[in-house]
Amino acid sequence: MKDPKPPGTEIARPADASFKDGLCAVAILVRDSSGAIVHAAGFKSWAHDVVAAEALAIAKALSILDKAGVHQVLFESDSLVAVNLILHDDIPPDWTAKVDIEAAKFLLSHWPMWHVCNIPRLKNSAADLLAKWAFHRGWSGTIPHNCIPLDIFCEESSVPPFVTLDCFDFE
Repeated sequence: MKDPKPPGTEIARPADASFKDGLCAVAILVRDSSGAIVHAAGFKSWAHDVVAAEALAIAKALSILDKAGVHQVLFESDSLVAVNLILHDDIPPDWTAKVDIEAAKFLLSHWPMWHVCNIPRLKNSAADLLAKWAFHRGWSGTIPHNCIPLDIFCEESSVPPFVTLDCFDFE
């Protein structure tokens, strides 16, 4: 059963970043309230640890949504540590993730209809698999719909449709 989302809400689900030997890949799936993918991106970067990679994923996704001018966002991440660092000012972030945590907090403070929450890893499997795909391909930037491997959706109940929203510019 799909989670109920407010109509018009865009949902970004960054991956549990693929991480090995200081190199990480981040995947971002932006979906509309029906679950259709409206944007996908993958990036490779250096990260000191997994929390830094997760914080980078969140900051990148929020930055993309900010540039696109998306007004209503329910941002989901399977990293409880990164989400807690963003939502709770009383938890000081480790130096490895501090810049990206602060960037995420800054963007969230400017968009009152943006919300961040933690979700179970199983609900984020498509983005996780897309991050691994981007890592192995060395992908950096927007992933065209026809390049997204459909097998990343195998663990989801159905393959979500792809739609184009002309009202948002994700570049």
